[in-house]
Amino acid sequence: MDLSKNIAEAEWALREKPLFSTTFERVLILDELKDQFKELPQPLRFSKMLSELLSRVSIPLEAHDLIAGRIPDRELTEEEEQFFGSFVKSPSSPYGRVFLDSGHGSYDWEYLIENGLPALKQKAIDSLGKQTDEGARDFLRGAIQIYDAVIAYLLRYAEAAKEMGNSDLADALTEAASGKPRTFRGALQLSFTVAFINCAYITRNPTLTLGRLDVLLYPLYQKQLSDGTLTKEQAADYITDFYCKHNLMMGRGEHQNGNADNATGFNRILNFDAPQYLLLAGTDKDGKSACNELTELFASLIVPSFKNPVVVVRYYVGMAKEQPRLWQILSEKALD
Repeated sequence: MDLSKNIAEAEWALREKPLFSTTFERVLILDELKDQFKELPQPLRFSKMLSELLSRVSIPLEAHDLIAGRIPDRELTEEEEQFFGSFVKSPSSPYGRVFLDSGHGSYDWEYLIENGLPALKQKAIDSLGKQTDEGARDFLRGAIQIYDAVIAYLLRYAEAAKEMGNSDLADALTEAASGKPRTFRGALQLSFTVAFINCAYITRNPTLTLGRLDVLLYPLYQKQLSDGTLTKEQAADYITDFYCKHNLMMGRGEHQNGNADNATGFNRILNFDAPQYLLLAGTDKDGKSACNELTELFASLIVPSFKNPVVVVRYYVGMAKEQPRLWQILSEKALD
């Protein structure tokens, strides 16, 4: 499949997206919610707000989407700019108070991919039944509500894909919502959606580690190649669009050198210039090489003009000699 349109769209977003483009829909909804649920402790107030937000945001799709997940952003009118400024300065703004800044983190991607969202929800339910500390119980109640919200969001996206006539994408989204991922595409969609919600709606400067996807997705990839339900070319297309989607939700500028006049800023677009780290290669728990065919595929599809994901190669002594083809690919990408 020709993914040139997907790549061109991502490159345009990084280079030419209006500097002051803002995810205004997010601001409008949260402004309505900012004074609600004040009687609740932070974990439950957060889960209520996020659930409301995810149930109301639009779910944009384009015909060339292989991985779903977009957040609309645009330049604001003068009146909207004033509204936006008031929201940011409001002592009731949820950011930093209810939606706590939680960058420089990771999730248990292995558990998520091997078990799925419903299993995580059940794990929280089981823990809640054994927990007596009220603060811990509030946290678990909030987690259960968030899992439900993410599942519902995925199913809304699945319905939108179905209405568009994209049954394959609808199936992947439904799979991501419904249990343990059974396919490479479903697992990649699940991984992206969890990262997307964090980076697009929750965390300012959401520096997030995406995990060792070459290792975690390899069993599904290998199984589907063996039974003929996936080709290497199809997997490459899904990975490419996964890369593209990580760049669409960014702003424009450079936060280390930027200011209010020449960079988007983390209030307009939460992920305006934050890295999401994808880990490749390295060793297993026994110190043996963890490199596989999928490691090479992820590496070969790196688009040097993209900002995200930032690919972190876990080098080990002797890797260049043991994996000469991978080393060649990585060297060429670095030079590019």
